[in-house]
Amino acid sequence: MAEQSKTYCPYPFISSHANVSGKFAPCCNADTVAKHLGLTKKEAYEYSLESKTYKEWFNDPFMKDLRQQFIDGKRPSICKVCWDSEDVGAESYRTNILSKFEIKDPLNPTIQYLDLKFSNECNLACRMCDYHSSNQIGKDMAEFEKRGWELPLNWERSPQQDKRIDENFIRGYSDDVLHEIDSFIPDLRYLKVTGGEPTISKQFNRIIDSAISSGHCEHIDLWLTTNATRLTPEYLQKLKGFKSIFLNISVDGYGTTYNYIRYPFKWENFEKRIEDIVNFKKSNPDLNFEFNFTCVPQLYNVENLPKLQEWVKRIKASDVFLQPQIGPTDTDHDWKWLPIDILQNSISNIVPNRNSMSFINLVLKHIKDPFVVPVNNKQLTTIKTNTVRVDTVRKQNYLDSLEEKTIKWLEGIKVDAR
Repeated sequence: MAEQSKTYCPYPFISSHANVSGKFAPCCNADTVAKHLGLTKKEAYEYSLESKTYKEWFNDPFMKDLRQQFIDGKRPSICKVCWDSEDVGAESYRTNILSKFEIKDPLNPTIQYLDLKFSNECNLACRMCDYHSSNQIGKDMAEFEKRGWELPLNWERSPQQDKRIDENFIRGYSDDVLHEIDSFIPDLRYLKVTGGEPTISKQFNRIIDSAISSGHCEHIDLWLTTNATRLTPEYLQKLKGFKSIFLNISVDGYGTTYNYIRYPFKWENFEKRIEDIVNFKKSNPDLNFEFNFTCVPQLYNVENLPKLQEWVKRIKASDVFLQPQIGPTDTDHDWKWLPIDILQNSISNIVPNRNSMSFINLVLKHIKDPFVVPVNNKQLTTIKTNTVRVDTVRKQNYLDSLEEKTIKWLEGIKVDAR
């Protein structure tokens, strides 16, 4: 490739990726191949870890064709999430990785980067999450079903997931997959891990310990998406042998809004963990160690986002990235269901920068051309019903947790959620 094309993305040339359900995709931000192609369950089996290894997927005709499309300057439709962000002038997963990777020989790609989701085991049950990414959600689902309540859209059961989870709703990699992952360690340059919560996963800790004990951690950049609840000083010390450490810390609110969304952890405990991380960085000035924050804007926290930004600024950390995409489409948590005045007020108080512009631009686009006109009262009734029902199961109350205008809006939606 004499000159890099304008649409070029490094991921298909260096990475082999499967989501927590074992379905293959070009990266964690793209649709799975099965969803993209509209495959039946039987056909989708061919694009999963149950049928192929990571290496076989990397060399699959689909991946070879995808790489050629990027070389030719095309925009593969499976990468729509990135194109949507870039089309409104914002950063994307693709543009963020471009500065980090230079592929010297695109015609001979090799696996240098692994983006892994070892399991859905987690210690939090965040409001917008599902049981594919947190086994704790499964416990709430079971309580809903016990009470005869319809499950929220993002909690809908998957027959395939139900076949593979254990009694604690946990699903992880098989021993064969773990063995293959371990075999990549000697030649690996980048290891990115999400979850679930990686730090409580026995499988993740097994791979980390293997990399450390073998000495291969010295040539591996570790990128960890984490809720930070288990990042004690002792655990951070354990990671020091890696070439570099980057923590992407999930935080979806400030103060009581954090407590409400990222149940059952408490804001004061989260602040203590962040203080430990800041102190670790200060105590190891020669260590290549960085961290940032990512937040998923949703109807429960949009009004709270300026406070979160202010807090990040106060602790002198890098800014918080506002990830505007929330799935599934039209989920009860989507910020687009909020009244226009709450959205306008929020973005007028959010500091506009590279970490917030994608969200701001999408809100402005929505305000100009709302996706629901007039307001879909049935949808709002569902939102209020599920809000109250989850509150009931978790012994929470939105009246004690959210911001003033959001509370007033929810109060105005009259339902019987019993």
